[in-house]
Amino acid sequence: MKRFEDGDFYKIEDDTISFKLDDDEIEFLLELHEAGLVRPRHRAYFQQALNLMMGRDEDAINDRLRVLVNQLEGVESEEHPDVPNPTKLGERSRQIYEVLWLYPDGLTDDETQRRLEVKLNLPEETLKNSIRYPRGLLEKAGVIEKSGERRPTKRGSTANVWIVTDRTITVDDLPGEV
Repeated sequence: MKRFEDGDFYKIEDDTISFKLDDDEIEFLLELHEAGLVRPRHRAYFQQALNLMMGRDEDAINDRLRVLVNQLEGVESEEHPDVPNPTKLGERSRQIYEVLWLYPDGLTDDETQRRLEVKLNLPEETLKNSIRYPRGLLEKAGVIEKSGERRPTKRGSTANVWIVTDRTITVDDLPGEV
């Protein structure tokens, strides 16, 4: 994003906020708008940016921005615009996120597996060890993280407890790729 002459990214005059965008950014936003692709999640991103500028709810804003910025991981510089090969966030990741979202105190992988099996009406141990990779994608996206707590597993060891980083992010808000 370009800056105004005084170094600011935005100006506020009366009831209007203005951003200094470069030509590519303007073209991209116009294409989104004209194609009707500006979704509620895009409006939420703009609102979060405004909240940040206004100094509101910094923890929630930082969590939201971490999710957005996480997709830029691996881009080294403007001279090397190679964007990393993204991985699609599949249905299993979305199901896991939905289960974790229901438990604010978090769940271990075993607990998540069992609750997901119940939700999908599957026999116990059907999803054994098959949720780690899709859960890892959620962590890479920045929408879940380790809580710092460990709980016992039924195999006798302990496991990390995973929690949703920002409860305002719903399943519909999850990125398509990480």
